[in-house]
Amino acid sequence: MARMLQKIKSSEFVRNVFRLLAGNSAAQAINILISPWLTRLYAPEAFGVFALFMATLTLSATLTTGKYETAILLPRRDRHAWQLLILSFLLTIAGALLLWLTGNGLLQFFPGNSWLGLLYWVAPGTFLTAGILIFSSWLTRKKQFLEISKAKIVQAITTALVSLGLGYVQTSLLNGLIWGALAGQLAGFSYLLYINRKAIRQLPIHRKVFVAISRKYLDFPAFALFSEGVGAAARELPNYLIALFYGERILGYYNLALRVLQLPKIILSLTIGEVYVQKATELSHSQGNRLRGLTDQLMLFLLLAGLLTLLPVIFWGEAMFSFAFGKAWVPSAQMANYFIPWMVVWFASSPLAYIFYVKRKLQLLLVFQTFSLITRFILFISLAEQLGHETFLFVYGWSNAALELILLIAIREVAAKKGFDQAGLKT
Repeated sequence: MARMLQKIKSSEFVRNVFRLLAGNSAAQAINILISPWLTRLYAPEAFGVFALFMATLTLSATLTTGKYETAILLPRRDRHAWQLLILSFLLTIAGALLLWLTGNGLLQFFPGNSWLGLLYWVAPGTFLTAGILIFSSWLTRKKQFLEISKAKIVQAITTALVSLGLGYVQTSLLNGLIWGALAGQLAGFSYLLYINRKAIRQLPIHRKVFVAISRKYLDFPAFALFSEGVGAAARELPNYLIALFYGERILGYYNLALRVLQLPKIILSLTIGEVYVQKATELSHSQGNRLRGLTDQLMLFLLLAGLLTLLPVIFWGEAMFSFAFGKAWVPSAQMANYFIPWMVVWFASSPLAYIFYVKRKLQLLLVFQTFSLITRFILFISLAEQLGHETFLFVYGWSNAALELILLIAIREVAAKKGFDQAGLKT
């Protein structure tokens, strides 16, 4: 036993997981602590509109970088990786500016339109969200996981203070939940900008290298961009369709149910994913035969951990939701039970899906994401009008569990294969 504990302590992978886990846990603890106040300050409809705003923001932030930020970990040399960081920021600035001009232009033709007003504020949110992703990828490459954790805590504290403060002043959505999210993103981005100030000064742009690296990783915007864009659309499309078929109130209940169920995933699963992608990249360069073993071990661990962390919701979900968020939110607990199988499998598949980037199997990921998007769209179009929201969400939860199970099988196959990337380097 002592020998096993010593082995765990000496493992760099485990140390890095715990560094990120500390930050993620602290950030989510803050979110948990303020949730009972937010659900009493803001109505379910307000959370529904906020969910639509965040869905739009997620889609735009996913697309603007061209997914070059995910390639930052792959080059052997830091100066090559830095060119990808610069390219990601240039694309993000262009995308955010285009969104701002579009929103501003549409408001001139349709003044006072609340939905266009949300689009207007998506532009700065897109830049900040994408900026955090870009800098986090660089820090992951440099194994500075503690700094990533600190940034998440800064973001969570700022979001909490602004959301609560404006909520007590007035319950207007734009001055509460959305402003809180934007303020938190600004704080997190500013911290990461400060942490990377030395690299910004010391690693300039090399024009020839910049062009060469951009071309070398062209498969990321060619395939990963479409794959992540389609994947984000598959994840966020239900927000729009639930609002369309069942209204913003049901969307608010749905949104809270997912937020609660995803807490273990955000704290532990994605933490492991951020370390896994760095370790998998390292193994693929030198010891590719160990990558399958690492992936299988993590998959089993994540499936078991996902089930254990969500068991309380199965047995005491309604009591937990009623106590924490108020009796008005009991419908969220009922929805949460429908999604348990989906969340357990997603708990494992989400972090391990990084293997498609490490192995440069982006076409395969694109096929899966496209299949998921089409499946969910057909499900809504064919059943949502005929079924009540409870029955439909039950079917929707189990269909998503099946999709994530298919993804897990694909992950195992990709991790087992030895291949070469497009530059001829062994992966």
